[in-house]
Amino acid sequence: MQKKDIVLIKIPFTDLSEAKLRPALILGHILDDYLCCFISSNVQAKTVHDVVIKKNVQNKLKVDSIIKCGKLFTLHWSLIEKGIGTLSLNEYKAVIKKIMAIIK
Repeated sequence: MQKKDIVLIKIPFTDLSEAKLRPALILGHILDDYLCCFISSNVQAKTVHDVVIKKNVQNKLKVDSIIKCGKLFTLHWSLIEKGIGTLSLNEYKAVIKKIMAIIK
Protein backbone atom coordinates (compact mmCIF):
# COMPACT_ATOMS: atom_id res chain seq x y z
CA MET A 1 0.00 0.00 0.00
CA GLN A 2 1.18 3.51 -0.78
CA LYS A 3 0.13 7.16 -0.86
CA LYS A 4 -3.16 7.80 -2.69
CA ASP A 5 -4.41 4.23 -2.18
CA ILE A 6 -7.95 3.69 -0.93
CA VAL A 7 -8.24 0.73 1.44
CA LEU A 8 -10.93 -0.99 3.46
CA ILE A 9 -10.49 -1.16 7.21
CA LYS A 10 -12.71 -2.37 10.02
CA ILE A 11 -13.98 0.62 11.98
CA PRO A 12 -15.48 -0.31 15.36
CA PHE A 13 -18.71 1.26 16.58
CA THR A 14 -18.16 3.53 19.55
CA ASP A 15 -19.62 0.93 21.92
CA LEU A 16 -17.31 -1.73 20.37
CA SER A 17 -20.31 -4.01 19.79
CA GLU A 18 -19.53 -4.39 16.07
CA ALA A 19 -17.19 -3.20 13.37
CA LYS A 20 -17.95 -2.24 9.80
CA LEU A 21 -15.71 -2.17 6.74
CA ARG A 22 -15.13 1.44 5.71
CA PRO A 23 -12.88 3.06 3.11
CA ALA A 24 -9.89 5.18 4.09
CA LEU A 25 -7.23 7.07 2.18
CA ILE A 26 -3.56 6.32 2.80
CA LEU A 27 -1.51 9.50 3.17
CA GLY A 28 1.81 7.83 3.94
CA HIS A 29 3.54 5.35 6.19
CA ILE A 30 6.40 4.95 8.61
CA LEU A 31 7.56 1.38 9.16
CA ASP A 32 4.41 -0.71 9.77
CA ASP A 33 2.04 2.19 10.49
CA TYR A 34 -0.08 4.09 7.97
CA LEU A 35 -1.41 7.64 8.29
CA CYS A 36 -4.95 7.75 6.89
CA CYS A 37 -8.07 9.89 6.40
CA PHE A 38 -11.62 8.66 6.78
CA ILE A 39 -13.82 8.52 3.69
CA SER A 40 -17.58 8.98 4.06
CA SER A 41 -20.44 8.47 1.63
CA ASN A 42 -22.48 11.10 3.48
CA VAL A 43 -21.72 13.98 1.08
CA GLN A 44 -24.43 16.11 2.72
CA ALA A 45 -22.20 16.26 5.81
CA LYS A 46 -19.38 17.95 3.83
CA THR A 47 -17.51 20.72 5.63
CA VAL A 48 -14.96 23.22 4.32
CA HIS A 49 -12.25 20.78 5.44
CA ASP A 50 -13.44 17.92 3.20
CA VAL A 51 -12.77 16.99 -0.42
CA VAL A 52 -15.56 15.58 -2.59
CA ILE A 53 -14.61 12.69 -4.85
CA LYS A 54 -16.79 11.22 -7.56
CA LYS A 55 -16.93 7.44 -7.86
CA ASN A 56 -14.98 6.15 -10.86
CA VAL A 57 -13.07 3.13 -12.14
CA GLN A 58 -9.83 4.38 -10.58
CA ASN A 59 -11.04 4.83 -6.99
CA LYS A 60 -13.59 1.98 -7.16
CA LEU A 61 -15.87 3.61 -4.59
CA LYS A 62 -19.52 2.52 -4.70
CA VAL A 63 -20.88 6.09 -4.44
CA ASP A 64 -19.67 9.68 -4.57
CA SER A 65 -17.94 10.37 -1.25
CA ILE A 66 -16.02 12.89 0.83
CA ILE A 67 -12.55 12.61 2.24
CA LYS A 68 -12.65 13.87 5.82
CA CYS A 69 -9.33 15.78 5.87
CA GLY A 70 -9.76 16.68 9.53
CA LYS A 71 -10.23 13.03 10.55
CA LEU A 72 -6.70 11.64 10.52
CA PHE A 73 -5.66 8.41 12.17
CA THR A 74 -2.79 5.93 12.28
CA LEU A 75 -3.18 2.19 11.96
CA HIS A 76 -0.96 -0.86 11.74
CA TRP A 77 -0.72 -2.41 8.27
CA SER A 78 -2.28 -5.64 9.53
CA LEU A 79 -5.62 -3.85 10.08
CA ILE A 80 -6.01 -3.14 6.37
CA GLU A 81 -8.48 -5.64 4.92
CA LYS A 82 -7.68 -4.88 1.27
CA GLY A 83 -6.93 -2.16 -1.23
CA ILE A 84 -9.78 -1.11 -3.50
CA GLY A 85 -8.52 1.77 -5.62
CA THR A 86 -6.55 4.97 -5.79
CA LEU A 87 -7.05 8.73 -5.99
CA SER A 88 -5.93 10.81 -8.93
CA LEU A 89 -2.91 13.01 -8.34
CA ASN A 90 -5.09 16.15 -8.46
CA GLU A 91 -7.52 14.75 -5.86
CA TYR A 92 -4.61 13.75 -3.63
CA LYS A 93 -3.08 17.23 -3.92
CA ALA A 94 -6.46 18.74 -2.93
CA VAL A 95 -6.52 16.54 0.18
CA ILE A 96 -2.98 17.53 1.17
CA LYS A 97 -3.83 21.21 0.63
CA LYS A 98 -6.85 20.92 2.97
CA ILE A 99 -4.78 19.11 5.63
CA MET A 100 -2.07 21.76 5.43
CA ALA A 101 -4.68 24.51 5.87
CA ILE A 102 -5.96 22.75 8.99
CA ILE A 103 -2.57 22.34 10.65
CA LYS A 104 -1.05 25.70 9.66
